[in-house]
Amino acid sequence: LLNLKPVVSLDDTGKGKIEAKAFSLKTNTKKIINIVKRSNENNGITRYAILHANDHARAEKYRKKFVELLKKEPEYIMNISTIVGLSAGVGSVAIAYMNEKEVQDE
Repeated sequence: LLNLKPVVSLDDTGKGKIEAKAFSLKTNTKKIINIVKRSNENNGITRYAILHANDHARAEKYRKKFVELLKKEPEYIMNISTIVGLSAGVGSVAIAYMNEKEVQDE
């Protein structure tokens, strides 16, 4: 109804949480980029993947932005599962990443 576009992330236990909110795709994308940028600066992103719900063009835009930011290609880009796509909506795009700190802790 409000056309709200939440930025959803997972906490340490794997539960979903709203990280940020936006009313446009442009602002939503900026918020995601800022979250990834901060995470990379604080913890070093070692690898990442881009997932999308039937929106190859938007996923490619994400790829370009994150290659520029992280200086590396994503491990893969793929269509997200149908179940997630139904919940998040067609056109949704996500980035999943691992931090250097998390890899050292394993």
